[in-house]
Amino acid sequence: MLKKERQERILGILNSANKAVTISDLVQAFDVSEDTIRRDLRQMDQKGLLLRVQSGAISNGPDVTNFEHRMKVDTETKIALVKQAIPLLPENGVLIIDGSTTNLRLVQNLPPDFTATIITNSPLIAVETSNKRNITTIALGGLVSKRAESSLGAETINALTSLHADAYVMGIYNIDPHLGVTFVEQMEAQVKNQMVNSSDITIAIATADKVGMRSHFVAAETPQIDYLVTNSTDKSLMQQFQDREVEIVPLSHAQKE
Repeated sequence: MLKKERQERILGILNSANKAVTISDLVQAFDVSEDTIRRDLRQMDQKGLLLRVQSGAISNGPDVTNFEHRMKVDTETKIALVKQAIPLLPENGVLIIDGSTTNLRLVQNLPPDFTATIITNSPLIAVETSNKRNITTIALGGLVSKRAESSLGAETINALTSLHADAYVMGIYNIDPHLGVTFVEQMEAQVKNQMVNSSDITIAIATADKVGMRSHFVAAETPQIDYLVTNSTDKSLMQQFQDREVEIVPLSHAQKE
């Protein structure tokens, strides 16, 4: 079997094997040496086709796309998740809400009488919250990432070091019970890490396709996440988060409907 064909089949197995494959399983499946499989996985990782881990490989998770495209993906699920998350937000408090499509849905669905000071690095969220009469908005400066539609960089981080929030609602790219919350861009991970450090509690809202996934830059270790609001029904994964003291907030029956 040619290397190209074998690597294509590895991707096929990965996509149908609950997001992960082991080296030993691939050695058995293709009747090749462990070194051959390790070479394949290393090359595929370098091409961005998967993410290597010690025992094998895992899926990269959702594709990296622009903000406008992501606003059209899983809209109903995101709205259901943010409605489940809203009761976790302290009223009359100071909240950090970073830039993500799910977090934009969150502020759009806040009750009309919800009162808070909201700190955000998202111009879109700042516009949304500035139109709500009981919300005071603090917009963070910095270099605006076109993909993330958020301010990033040293200016953003420096502003966060002088702030303290009651809660932080974290936009999620990938979240894994062992590695934590990860992103494909180092600068985005660094800003989110400072947001975690500037807040009393951190609330993560993640659709099921992001749970159990990993990227290269860590924004928060798993124990730094206080609540995970998700529609994932993977009981094993959820238990692994709970073992690391993360409180799981699943979709209620009413929200699923």
